[in-house]
Amino acid sequence: MVYQLIQDGMSPKQILAIRKSLKLTQQQLADRIGAQRHTVARWETGVNEPKGAYLKALNEIAVKSKRKGGN
Repeated sequence: MVYQLIQDGMSPKQILAIRKSLKLTQQQLADRIGAQRHTVARWETGVNEPKGAYLKALNEIAVKSKRKGGN
């Protein structure tokens, strides 16, 4: 599962769903992964997509969210 998310990337809807399930603002998510708020906004709107370390960090957050019972 972890490999699959990294391999395929994340859609804007997936990123938004992860953030909402954790009840985080864009700024709070950005702070957790070391990005800027506007970068998260661009991912969620499909302007850009996360790559490399950001994609890995988002994937780790998603996995932890699912383990804790998030969506």
